[in-house]
Amino acid sequence: FCIIVSQLVKGDEYAQDCKRIAKFMQDLAAHPSFQNDENLKNFLTEEQAPARAAVKRGLLDSFINVVDNARFHHFPDSDEEFQGWRDNTNTLLTHLKQLHMIKEKLLMIENGHSASYGNLSKTFSNSNLMDIQQSKPLMRFIGQFADTLEDTMKHGQSSTFISEDTLGTAIELYTRYMQACQTMLFRRTTKMVELDNAKKALAKAKPKNQEQLQQAKDDAEKAFEEITEVMRKEYEDFNTKRIQFFQQSLEALAERKIEEHKTTSDLLSKVIVELKAAV
Repeated sequence: FCIIVSQLVKGDEYAQDCKRIAKFMQDLAAHPSFQNDENLKNFLTEEQAPARAAVKRGLLDSFINVVDNARFHHFPDSDEEFQGWRDNTNTLLTHLKQLHMIKEKLLMIENGHSASYGNLSKTFSNSNLMDIQQSKPLMRFIGQFADTLEDTMKHGQSSTFISEDTLGTAIELYTRYMQACQTMLFRRTTKMVELDNAKKALAKAKPKNQEQLQQAKDDAEKAFEEITEVMRKEYEDFNTKRIQFFQQSLEALAERKIEEHKTTSDLLSKVIVELKAAV
């Protein structure tokens, strides 16, 4: 039962949440568009949080947004490069979500192994309490073995934490980042649709409406060009930082795992020598 509970119930993720928020704030503070923003400065320095106004959303508005999203997401891009980025982002987001599920299963299995060592340690500790005449060496042997199992459990828990603190944090953080990237590209798609609609309306316009529709088309074209320019740089920077952060996380995972497993190996080697001497 204890093993099942340990597999299903995870510890407090406060530390990991703090680490993800810290990384997000560092990225935000380093961003050219936000590093000098007064609102960000106030958010980081003011002790009193500003009042939050309730946002009311009607059912009809939500339904319209869902329909528009489904329609715009499949709207072909006029720029092959951006279309490739859209497809790549959707694919990567799917893989990240799958990777997150695999990571959770792996951590669950590791927690289960640690719990097994802990339960086995308690079993040997309880058996060591029995009063067995003329068996002090055996009782000492069992006690040492129980302590070893408990130490192995702690090292297993430490190994699980390392996985969560390095690669797990990167997967969780960049799954959210990738969703934001998907939203960013979608906003450009909506501007592209607005421009396309403005061009069609101008082509069908009557002479008395042409000036007004020409202005609408020019405004839509300007907005589309501006968001395209910004997003081109944002996407390239995002990809560079994403690859760098995953590389750093994998390196940290490998280094800390090697160090942890070396410590565990040294412990077991030492204990084996001690147990052989106690026999």
